[in-house]
Amino acid sequence: MRTTDTGRRWFRLDNAAKIYPVIMNSRHPTVFRVGAIMREPVDPVLLQRAAEQAIERFPAFKVRLRAGVFWYYLEENRARFSVEPETPYPCRRFTRKGNNRYRLRVLYHNRRIAVEVFHSLADGSGGMIFMKTMVAQYLRLQGETVGFSDTVFDVDAEPAPEEIEDAYARHANFRVIRRPSESLAYHLDG
Repeated sequence: MRTTDTGRRWFRLDNAAKIYPVIMNSRHPTVFRVGAIMREPVDPVLLQRAAEQAIERFPAFKVRLRAGVFWYYLEENRARFSVEPETPYPCRRFTRKGNNRYRLRVLYHNRRIAVEVFHSLADGSGGMIFMKTMVAQYLRLQGETVGFSDTVFDVDAEPAPEEIEDAYARHANFRVIRRPSESLAYHLDG
């Protein structure tokens, strides 16, 4: 994580995320969606509070996509994050200036809460952890008792450094694997 001239934090896209800004278009929005069905209709005001608290806990989600000279990068987004009512078009692409330039949407309709994520921000498990953390916080704001786990984070806790690292760079094995030598095939005369 580095800081720009304007004092905003910025992140490099990890190796798996670099392809998505390049290939995204109206036919391939590179967006995935996770959701939850609640027992009662969703309260948009409480959901807004829960989403704001959750996004502060996930600095790699509180970003906007920027184009550099040679590559794309993620820059801290200080604009207000807003939840939205569901639209008839799920997983629509993120426009350049829409959604206050966030590459994350929190949507609601009746009893359903959905989170749509641009694939450069996270994979499915990262999106699910954000969703579960936000829904748990929503339930806490309603007065429910919800514990924390490996997949439900405390919104008041500091993010661990490994949450925003490029895990591929740490775990990849760059050793060249040599093919075993093979004997020549037998050729018949004739």
